[in-house]
Amino acid sequence: MKFSLSLSRAVLGALLLIAGVATPQIAQAQMPASVATHSTAKARQEIAAIYARHARAFLKKDLSVMQNALSTDYLYHFRGESISREQSLQISHFQMRFFGANYNGLSIKFVSANTKIKSFQWRGNDAIVWFESKSVASASYQGRSRRSESVSYGREFWTPTSQGWKLRQTYVQSIRVWGNGQKVFDSDEL
Repeated sequence: MKFSLSLSRAVLGALLLIAGVATPQIAQAQMPASVATHSTAKARQEIAAIYARHARAFLKKDLSVMQNALSTDYLYHFRGESISREQSLQISHFQMRFFGANYNGLSIKFVSANTKIKSFQWRGNDAIVWFESKSVASASYQGRSRRSESVSYGREFWTPTSQGWKLRQTYVQSIRVWGNGQKVFDSDEL
């Protein structure tokens, strides 16, 4: 979204840290022309464009972009746990409502989100994308401000359909969150 959202990616852990992460970084796309030609460059470009659209939609709190890109059997995996498409959408909906609102003087707003493709490969007609997602949020409470940054790494499995690329699975490998430049969460240290 990914987080992302994503995601948010490991949305719950980051929410507890008042930092948040991008939901799985996904969005609606046109029918992938790259499938017919099996062009890696074209498919990579199409999926990168989906990530960019999702980041913009996430910042605008537009969950419909994420809903349209997830396959009906989508699964999100992190540290041996899996959640379904419906659970992912519920978490993302909560995250979008929570961020930007004011709760008892606490205000959190995402200021940027993006996902980069680090590696791309084919498995049959499916695209396997290794990603790096980053998000930045600002939080204020009782007149004090805090900048939170998060980064997550993992891989996603994209399937071409007549409605465009659909995200089938997200495997998050690690998540790190910083507050005002100090690390406050690292999934590799759990």
